[in-house]
Amino acid sequence: MFSTLIIAILIILVVLAPILILRRINRSELKKEEKLLLQEFDELRKDNQLTIGGIEKLGKRIIGLDKLNRKVLFLDKTKEATQVHLFDLRKLSFCEVVKTVARPERHIGTLAIQCSFKDCSHPSIYLTIFDIHFDNINDLSIIEKKAECWKQNISIYKDHEMQRLGSELSLDNKTH
Repeated sequence: MFSTLIIAILIILVVLAPILILRRINRSELKKEEKLLLQEFDELRKDNQLTIGGIEKLGKRIIGLDKLNRKVLFLDKTKEATQVHLFDLRKLSFCEVVKTVARPERHIGTLAIQCSFKDCSHPSIYLTIFDIHFDNINDLSIIEKKAECWKQNISIYKDHEMQRLGSELSLDNKTH
């Protein structure tokens, strides 16, 4: 009986040990990737002389807003080629959250923030926040909320100077 118990424990250890080791290796690789992603984002921030107050990490993507210079920096490392978007909010016309539907599953395939510019010759930028091929579908509802928040932040700071100028103009009119 005692030997049966020892054999059962050994079998369990032989089965569980590789799983636990692989999970630990995977976790350390993910931490390493995250650290490299944050370092690359920080280098881009420094190279472009940005003062980004808050950033948001979304899987293998990072988005940050420089409120002082009114710029957005977006880094996407989900694909083989890194995508970097840096744009001036003062040049934006509008932004909105756009969704594409994956066929035949009929669920959201991608979720992006579309940023359109005042200059019509400048193509819109799509900041892909969720892609069914790279992200977990279970995270979609949280990511949708984050996308809406970022759209609102971008919209607020896009119009920030216009609101300030409008209030300065109204003050000038009152003093004259």
